Amino acid sequence: MEVFHLIFRPEVIVFFVPISAIVGGIYLASLRIKAKMMENSLSNADVALLKKVSQENNEIKERLQNLEAIVTTLDKDLLLLGKSQPDLSAEDADKIKALAKKLKPE
Repeated sequence: MEVFHLIFRPEVIVFFVPISAIVGGIYLASLRIKAKMMENSLSNADVALLKKVSQENNEIKERLQNLEAIVTTLDKDLLLLGKSQPDLSAEDADKIKALAKKLKPE
């Protein structure tokens, strides 16, 4: 217990803060250097693969946006369909409204 009180006195802690900041900065700098080394060590095949995957990811994002646009227009069409058909039961109209509300983006 006495060692704890000797180490964690205010006049000692004052020196621990800058020392820990310096050590942390050196550690982060070493991690950045390692990351740069890893970037430089990528082969041409790895770079080509990354570009291909990135392009596919962008294509999938575009397709998803198109699907979202289709779904959001469908709910409006379904609601209009329910209004134009007088023989539509109240239960079916409620189902259509619930489906449209479920598909509506938030």
